[in-house]
Amino acid sequence: MGHGQRRKVALVTGGAHGIGRAVVEKLARRDLTVVVADRDEDAGTRVAQGVEGRFVPTDVRVPADVERAVAVADGLGRLVFVNLGAGLARASSDPLTVPDAAFDQMWQVNVGGVWNGVRASVPALSGAAAGAPGRIVVTASLAGLATWPDDPLYTATKHAVVGLVRALAPALERRRVVLSAICPGFVDTGLVPDRYRAGGYPLLSARQVADLAVADHEPGGLYVLQPGGEPLAYRHRGVPGARDADGTVALPPRLEEP
Repeated sequence: MGHGQRRKVALVTGGAHGIGRAVVEKLARRDLTVVVADRDEDAGTRVAQGVEGRFVPTDVRVPADVERAVAVADGLGRLVFVNLGAGLARASSDPLTVPDAAFDQMWQVNVGGVWNGVRASVPALSGAAAGAPGRIVVTASLAGLATWPDDPLYTATKHAVVGLVRALAPALERRRVVLSAICPGFVDTGLVPDRYRAGGYPLLSARQVADLAVADHEPGGLYVLQPGGEPLAYRHRGVPGARDADGTVALPPRLEEP
């Protein structure tokens, strides 16, 4: 069978629950074979079996785990889509009391998991010279553009993820990989404190967010979704640039590509 005829495969980290599960199901309905990568073996296996996919036990903090998940996906066909969705939140009335171990874990999962996922999947995604570019969609958060005072660490990690996506996107585009991020508001998943549901606060459904994740994106694009609104491509305001003596904007020198 020729390279262009190999079945299309997707990989979803954090695919056993919430938004990740909805993305898995959405991709399967689009006739992609889906690899579910998650620490929860029971739930991950059920989700994978439900879409006739494959479960790979994965701790996104461990590069070897992520590399193994990518290798399984690439071995099933042509890897074309990766959703990096594993994440943690830890809302607290006194955020400064969060234990050091929890601080480290949140950074390792929310930021390290994205870094490990991008590094592991780009070679497989960019290896498909024919057809459309490969895609990596990161599940960030509106907290990556605004703030969630109940969870400053979550806010900080999602800001880091947004910055990583914006800064990495140009280099990945040259390798035929489109990197983007979705930034939903509060979603009805286990990460949202119960008081939001009890108080009737409007929440997105995981399926609404999954629809946004699989939509067409621009390289480096950030896509916002709030309850009651339509998806919006978010644009950062420009910041003042350095100026030469003659007043023209100076561009920083770029490193030469290897």
